[in-house]
Amino acid sequence: MGRIVGKLLDRFEAKSWYVGSVNGTRSGFWLRGGFDLFLAHAARMGGEMAGDRINLLYSMLTRVRDGLRDRGDRLVLAESCTAGLVAAQLGQIPGISDFLCGSMVVYRTSTKTAWLGISSEVLEDPVIGPVGATVTLYLAEAILAKTPEATLAAAITGHLGPGAPDGMDGQVYCAVVRRGFRSEICEVQSVKLPSGPVINQDDFANRHARQKEAAYALLSLIESRVKNPAD
Repeated sequence: MGRIVGKLLDRFEAKSWYVGSVNGTRSGFWLRGGFDLFLAHAARMGGEMAGDRINLLYSMLTRVRDGLRDRGDRLVLAESCTAGLVAAQLGQIPGISDFLCGSMVVYRTSTKTAWLGISSEVLEDPVIGPVGATVTLYLAEAILAKTPEATLAAAITGHLGPGAPDGMDGQVYCAVVRRGFRSEICEVQSVKLPSGPVINQDDFANRHARQKEAAYALLSLIESRVKNPAD
């Protein structure tokens, strides 16, 4: 395991921030290492057989379900680059219907505006853009606001390729927002996927690998929030 983690540390870059919000005013960013994500991904990649990796994934999904149950949480999702894959994976777990409200696939920029009210000015801003920490957090906040029964929202954006902007190929952003009586605690995580680039529009293998890695990254973040809440 140590060798696997050592190899991935140079390839799988993850940064995470906690964001506190009181009465609608955000305050404070705390940088946190994404080492739990490295370990989880290394465990998934380290299995010698596909069955081992499937069992590890189901184990994580079950822990997410159990964490939601133990906290009395209900989860809602806003998915862009994963196109509903996170919800599809969670939906395989028996009993998840008590805790998963649903997922909105906001794949295109215009859909983010039409369905979740994300400002077109923000999405078209060359500094912010439709993929990044800011918009991912906005998506999580918006889907939570639209789902009264949910107590936890998660969102993801990313560039899986091909045709990603310079420096953004394989870059994914995950966000989790918790509803609270007096405050909201948020976490935003930036992840660099380890798989190689998607060469062209016929490169289904690398595209599929990256999409699974992105889904796994968001699931890992959700698991950390239902297991070790900051609030």
